[in-house]
Amino acid sequence: LKYNNSSEHKIRITPLGGLGEIGGNISVFETNKDAIIVDIGMSFPDGTMHGVDIIIPDFDYVRKIKDKIRGIVITHAHEDHIGAVPYFFKEFQFPIYATPLALGMISNKF
Repeated sequence: LKYNNSSEHKIRITPLGGLGEIGGNISVFETNKDAIIVDIGMSFPDGTMHGVDIIIPDFDYVRKIKDKIRGIVITHAHEDHIGAVPYFFKEFQFPIYATPLALGMISNKF
């Protein structure tokens, strides 16, 4: 097996939420030409966030690479992995790849 270290074969993984916290899971896996998003979850406010119902991830990085994105992979149907999908789809529409259960849960949000 020969290892190829060229930049065209590298995958960059960028967590946009859910790292070091519970909830708000969203990550971008990308190469030079393509990207996929894994999960689009929401977080829940703590007791000090009066009047806040949910917290959605910051989609600024997605805006920068939107032309590279080929789709969204949903790992499972928990709110911290699918809860922000409706907010995401107000701005972006990409194919979603998920189990039938997860797709059913997401479709009920629209």
